[in-house]
Parts: sequence; C-alpha cells; structure tokens
Amino acid sequence: MENHEHDTTECVACGKTIRPGDLGYGDVNNSGFMHADCAGTDPEDFTDAEGEPLPKGASIPKPYPY
Repeated sequence: MENHEHDTTECVACGKTIRPGDLGYGDVNNSGFMHADCAGTDPEDFTDAEGEPLPKGASIPKPYPY
C-alpha cells in the first residue's frame, strides 16, 4: 500500500484535496484520483481495469481508500 500521508493530490473531477482514507477511484490512464461522490452512480460512466465499458447490467465498482 502506498503512503499518501504528505500528498496534496486534487480530485480530477472537483479539484478539492484528496486526503488519505478518502474513498474514490483511480483513473484507468493514471491521470489522477476522483472522490467516489464525484464519480456518480451511473454504471455507463465506469470502465473495467482495461478501460472498456462495463458489461450491461454490471454493478459499479466499489471505491477504495486513497
């Protein structure tokens, strides 16, 4: 697990600071991290680990802590 204790990363969606323990998602292109609330709840807005759209009827992935 990475240590983000002194990071000042910003959410790629809202621009607010991401703090250690905040739940969210990393971008498949490694362009940043997004708060879970900023990602929304529409499965069509999510991709799998390879960047492909989720299969029809799939649940959104569970967010993980920063």
